[in-house]
Amino acid sequence: MGEDELVEEQNHNSEEGDRDKILMEKERHILEREKEMNQLIEAKEREILLLREQVRCHQVLNEKTKSLEQRLKETEMQQQQALDTLRQMGVAEKNEGGPVLINLNEDPQLSEKLSYKLKIGTTCIGSSDCDLLLPGLHTDNVHW
Repeated sequence: MGEDELVEEQNHNSEEGDRDKILMEKERHILEREKEMNQLIEAKEREILLLREQVRCHQVLNEKTKSLEQRLKETEMQQQQALDTLRQMGVAEKNEGGPVLINLNEDPQLSEKLSYKLKIGTTCIGSSDCDLLLPGLHTDNVHW
């Protein structure tokens, strides 16, 4: 082998070495990029799990809130029905105006404990089908 051939072979080996270095560098870069992408994917998967949990908690909260709102509506309806029943029975609040029927008792502590609101004009009092219902043992069906 001549000197030219040796130089040419060295150049060829040098070029192959450079190519190998370049390929190794590219491969290392690809592996680093792949590692970064895997880390990013894992972070996004954790974020997705967290968001799913938040959505689930929000749905549960909405269900509980909805049931709370429903319970509040039911309670308001029950209170209104009770108030209507009390009005039908003639039970009056102390600050209401108009004629009132008040209980009297020999015991002063039991007097004026019940008050029944009367309609202005004629009020029918009795145990059934009347403006003011007072059910009891000695109450007639109708008192005028």
